[in-house]
Order: sequence, then C-alpha cells, then structure tokens
Amino acid sequence: MTASTPKPDDFPVVTLQPVADAKHCWVALTVGIGGGGDTLAAMASLFSDLGLGEALASFPCILPIDDPAGFDAATAERIPASQAILLCRWHSGRDDSAELSRLRKLGYRIVLAGPA
Repeated sequence: MTASTPKPDDFPVVTLQPVADAKHCWVALTVGIGGGGDTLAAMASLFSDLGLGEALASFPCILPIDDPAGFDAATAERIPASQAILLCRWHSGRDDSAELSRLRKLGYRIVLAGPA
C-alpha cells in the first residue's frame, strides 16, 4: 500500500495574530485559516482535534466567521464559548440578528465588522 501525496489544501495555513490593549499587553489572538474551503470546520478542528484550546488555556481567540448560521450545535461543542470571540462581517441586505442572538445565548461574545 502506498501513501498518497498530500495536497496543499490538506494543510491549510493557520495564522495566529496577537491583539494588544493600550498597554501593549496581549489580550487575544486572531485565528485565521487560509486556503479557502470550510474555514469554520477547520477552526473547530484546531480547537478539538489539534488541542488549540488546551494549549491556550483560557486565552481568548477571535474567530472570523462569514455566516453565523453555519455555526451550528456541532461546531459549538468543539469551540468553547469561554475561549471564542466571534468576528462576524456585516452584510448589506442580510439580517443575521436571530443567528447572532442564538450565539449570544450560547455564551459567545460577538464583534461585528463592517463590509469588506
């Protein structure tokens, strides 16, 4: 049996960018996933399968998500609300208020960003 050659898409680029406060102390990390594909599933895998949550202990991570509706119960089980700040992009003509309210009730902190 021969092993298949991994494709670049099999290993998405993960970036961790520190976020500092006015005193230049790190207060969070922004987690980015490159390469396209299902970034929300990749972030969930980082936390649950690869141990990012355990490695960072209680240090919060800012996770950019495109569609709050895609953050379902299975994803919520894999990404602890105590460690995640969800960065949601505002989209003109789309009302995400019900989904954002659902995420808030689950304990997630929400930050809204303007249009790209």
